[in-house]
Amino acid sequence: MVTPLGRLATGLRYSSILAKTAALGMWDKTASRRYLMESLGSVPGLSAKAAQFLSMRLGEEPNQNPVCLEPMPLEYVKARIERESPALHAELEQLAPATKVASLGQVHRATLRSGEEVAIKIQFPDLKAGMSEHLQLLRTVSKVGPPRKFQFEMDSILDFFSESLTAELDYRREAQQQMEAAKALPMGWPIRIAQVYPQFSSSTILVQSYEEAEDLANIRKSWSYEARSDMAQSLMVYALSALFGHGLLHTDPHPGNLGFRRVSGLSARYAHELVLYDFGSMMRIPQKERTLLLQLIRAYQDGGDTVPFDYLVALGFDPQKLLSTSHKLPAVLQKLFEPFCTEAAFDFAQWGLKEHFHRVLGDERWWFRSAGPAWFLMLMRSVQGLLHAVDELGCRVPVKHLLRELDLPLYPLPVPAMLAGLDPKSLGRLSDLAQALCILVCDSQGEELVRLELPARSVDEIEELIPTETLARMQEQKLDIQAMKQRVQSSAYHPQEIFALQTTDRSYRVWLR
Repeated sequence: MVTPLGRLATGLRYSSILAKTAALGMWDKTASRRYLMESLGSVPGLSAKAAQFLSMRLGEEPNQNPVCLEPMPLEYVKARIERESPALHAELEQLAPATKVASLGQVHRATLRSGEEVAIKIQFPDLKAGMSEHLQLLRTVSKVGPPRKFQFEMDSILDFFSESLTAELDYRREAQQQMEAAKALPMGWPIRIAQVYPQFSSSTILVQSYEEAEDLANIRKSWSYEARSDMAQSLMVYALSALFGHGLLHTDPHPGNLGFRRVSGLSARYAHELVLYDFGSMMRIPQKERTLLLQLIRAYQDGGDTVPFDYLVALGFDPQKLLSTSHKLPAVLQKLFEPFCTEAAFDFAQWGLKEHFHRVLGDERWWFRSAGPAWFLMLMRSVQGLLHAVDELGCRVPVKHLLRELDLPLYPLPVPAMLAGLDPKSLGRLSDLAQALCILVCDSQGEELVRLELPARSVDEIEELIPTETLARMQEQKLDIQAMKQRVQSSAYHPQEIFALQTTDRSYRVWLR
């Protein structure tokens, strides 16, 4: 029960956090954000989850976990088990004092009278009681900076977030999701999800088999590239089958929810296994959204004459917020879907997605982010965690090949032509993108000396493609190659003349077609 005194204490705590955050922000924005994340991360439940949520919105790195909570005492945990799960209490032989603390509760290793080793997750007390008060205060926290300037729909986002957390507080629901996820695992891949003991579980206690594994930080140092590659591919296949197949997606794959272990006799192919933990934060992606996403990716793979704006609106994006960037969306999504369109194993360390968004969209990237529906934010949270894990594993991943291997059926859906109605003259089709970077060098008589055609995106490294002699002549003519490159990038790689240069014995022309 939340008392008036409790509400006052909560309000004062949040007011103090907000005041110090604002004060720090006047001197050091990074320190201000860090304090906000750590302060919210010290309040169990909604606030700790919100710290993770806001850290993603404010651009924090996915491996910087802001949760820093004190564990519940062991005797208190034992009393809770006796009261809330008498069946478990009757079968419990030993409960380890060591614990792992998360945003909503903590986990203890235990032994049953049968000799089975289990992991017992027990929820912090009274998390639901103050949720509405905490949520209202968090609405204030989340409406500062870019969210306010670029009209983020923070109320609907936080409503979605609150509904998701309310569901996450029911461990019986988590148990069902975990069992469902285990049944949906892709066949033939070394992926393990712990067995749930529903007879011992309740709304605040979850009992599952104890699965020993190494954490992500350790295996990069001690495992071979081949072993890490198997794990990276297993993780990617799990995500692809959830996103485009059955639709039950783990939305919190941070390093603490991933385990890796050596096994023997698993199969002729694999000597290592991926272990997935914590199925409280899950999202069901409806068939329509899954189909549209896969349909759009395949359009990029096939080079079809598609309008990305129309797909994004069909997926729930705000058309008015997207409209100003509609001509840039083909180039933005081309980079986003690059892993799906690359035949070779993809190197995520060299992807440069964030830098590409900066180059092409500039400050308009905030409009793109604010246009997205709330469910898309949860999807991005999942993707961000996945990519961080793959990056830590240090392996290239053949994403296109893995998606093809899943052999997912596609039943195309019609996509309304929204952009044509809003802005008939807008350049927003895949076919509007330049196809090639062309370089032509002729002598004084007009005879061709060099003619090259490279992929259009080669313009990002144009200074490395132009001969040193030509660069020197450009400098003599005061032609700024960096400014030219930035102009092309900010124009979203549409066909255009990049530069032409005439000297006494040579003519040079570089363009996108």
